[in-house]
Amino acid sequence: MTFSMRNALLLSTGFHIFVFLLIITSTLFQHTTPPVQKYFVRIITLPPEPEPAPVATTNETKVEEPPKPAETRVEEKEVKKEKTKEGTKASESRQKKTGTSKQKRVSPPITLDNPDFDSPFYISLIYTKVTNNWLNPTPRAIVPLVTVIYFKIRRDGKLGEIRIEKRSGNPAFDEAAYNAVRLSEPFPPLPDEFQQDMLGVHFEFEHLPEQ
Repeated sequence: MTFSMRNALLLSTGFHIFVFLLIITSTLFQHTTPPVQKYFVRIITLPPEPEPAPVATTNETKVEEPPKPAETRVEEKEVKKEKTKEGTKASESRQKKTGTSKQKRVSPPITLDNPDFDSPFYISLIYTKVTNNWLNPTPRAIVPLVTVIYFKIRRDGKLGEIRIEKRSGNPAFDEAAYNAVRLSEPFPPLPDEFQQDMLGVHFEFEHLPEQ
């Protein structure tokens, strides 16, 4: 065997050995390398946060005071009217005993000539007007003073007559009472229920000394 053939045989043998080792190495590498795992990721959009529920607000309502029933006023008027009637009956009984039944006593300072006059409200208007114009000129008098002014009220409210019916003994006191009635003119017109043309009034002014 020549030298060239021997070299060729060695080269061929070495090449095959290299190829064989390469195959074995590649096979071992394939077994030792773990397979690559693939993961699929899907992006999910989060839903929007729900809006907070509106807080229910309660409207504050002011509690109104119930109006006062009109019945109370009616009852008060009825009570006053009953008291006035009771006082009238008592005064009439006194007048019958003293022989003055023609006059009607409607309240302590006022007496009427007309017994059929029945309007406590109108009497209160007369009392208010006169007392607003009354000024006692002798507030420090040490003796009781009583004077009575007699006057007539026409249907239109004007005075038909005015005079001092009973004197107190103190001219200043009598004159002040007279002026209190005179300055109160005109009075309210007479009520329609009253059919007569004039209303006679006896208004009593009294001073009581301090105890």
